[in-house]
Amino acid sequence: MQFKVPQNIDIEDKIVGSLTLIQFSYLLVGGVICYIFFKSFPRALFILLSIPVVFSALFFTFVKIQEQTFAKFLKNLFLYYTQPKERIWHKGPTALTLQENPKIDSKQPQPRYANKKVFKTELESLSQILDTGSNLPPKVNQGR
Repeated sequence: MQFKVPQNIDIEDKIVGSLTLIQFSYLLVGGVICYIFFKSFPRALFILLSIPVVFSALFFTFVKIQEQTFAKFLKNLFLYYTQPKERIWHKGPTALTLQENPKIDSKQPQPRYANKKVFKTELESLSQILDTGSNLPPKVNQGR
């Protein structure tokens, strides 16, 4: 059964014209804030308050700095200034654990290959299988 593998999965879908959903939402939020200012304040105050909102919405929507969206750039800029520039590794104390080796009972069953002759013949057959790539029995010299 074959499946279609999606290509270009890192490219966002265009929802409205050439805008992605995130870009459209930035513009929508900026427009809603400007509309609230328009209904709430006198004309002069509305213009003063809406100019930064409009420019912020446009920056968040269309500006890319070093192939990063403006929001991601601002986040990385904030992290750059808040996190330390040097990273110093301090080795912490390590917990040592001691384990006692279990004693081997002589009553335990013997290993499978106690007889070295059986082990050698099985090893030869495995070697033959690996060398020839087949399950033919190994050639055994009778004169040994």
